[in-house]
Amino acid sequence: MYGVMAFILLVFSYMTIQQNKIWENSATMWTHVLKYYKNTTTPYGNRANYYRDNGMYKEAMADYNKSIALKDQQPQAYNSRARLFFTVAKGKDTLLLALRDYNKAIEYSPNDGEFYTNRGATYARLGDLNRAIADLTKGIELKPDHSVAYLNRSIMYQQINRQDLAVKDIDKYLQMKPKDADMWYEKGRVHRILSQNPQALDAYNKAISLNGSKGLFYYERSKTFYLLGDPARAKGDFQKAVQLQFQIPPGDTYPTTLGL
Repeated sequence: MYGVMAFILLVFSYMTIQQNKIWENSATMWTHVLKYYKNTTTPYGNRANYYRDNGMYKEAMADYNKSIALKDQQPQAYNSRARLFFTVAKGKDTLLLALRDYNKAIEYSPNDGEFYTNRGATYARLGDLNRAIADLTKGIELKPDHSVAYLNRSIMYQQINRQDLAVKDIDKYLQMKPKDADMWYEKGRVHRILSQNPQALDAYNKAISLNGSKGLFYYERSKTFYLLGDPARAKGDFQKAVQLQFQIPPGDTYPTTLGL
C-alpha cells in the first residue's frame, strides 16, 4: 500500500504534458497505477467508484469483484459494491445482493453508521419498513451528523403514518441542510397533514424564499392560505403556480373551491 501511495505522490510532484494525458480522469490514473501494482486493492476500488459514479456499471462491478477477490475483509469495498447493486436494482434479486454485501460490511465494521443507513434504505425498497427504521435509527446513533439518515427515516415514518416523528427528523435534517428548499416544502406538507397550518405556512415561505421557481411550492402554499382563511392570497399563489406552468393534478377540485 505504501508503494502505491508513494508512486502517486511522486507522480503528482512532477507532472509532464504526457502525464497530464494519463491523469485525464480518475479512471485513467488508476489504470496507470495498476500497470505497476496489479495485486493491490486500492486502485481497483477507486477506479470502480469512478466507473460507478459515471454510469459505467459493468466496469465498476468487475473492479469491485477484483478488489474483493484480492482481499475479502474490506468493509468499504462491500459497502461500495452494495451501493452499485442498489443503484442498478430493478427487482428483488439484485436488492438481495445489495443486502448481502451490506451485511458483510457491517460484519467487518459494526460501528460504521453509514453502513446501517445504506442497509436501511435497502430494507425499505424490499418493503421491510420495521427493519429499515431500526437500521436508520442505529445509523443515526453511530453517526448523528449523517443528514441522509434523518431524511430517509422521515420518509419511513410517513409510510407508517407517524408524521409527528417524521417532522422531527425533517427538523434535524434542516439543521444540517438549511438551504434545501425541497425539504422545507416537505416540512410544510407534513405540518399540513398534522393540521398545523401556521407551521406549514412558515415552512412553505422558507421554501419559496430559497427557490421561487417551483410552481408546486406556490400551489401548496395557496392551499394553506385557504385553510387559514385568506382566500385572496390563496388565489394569488394559485395564479403564480399556473404562471410557473405547474400542472394541476387530474381530478383535483381545489381550483373549483377557489372559484376559478
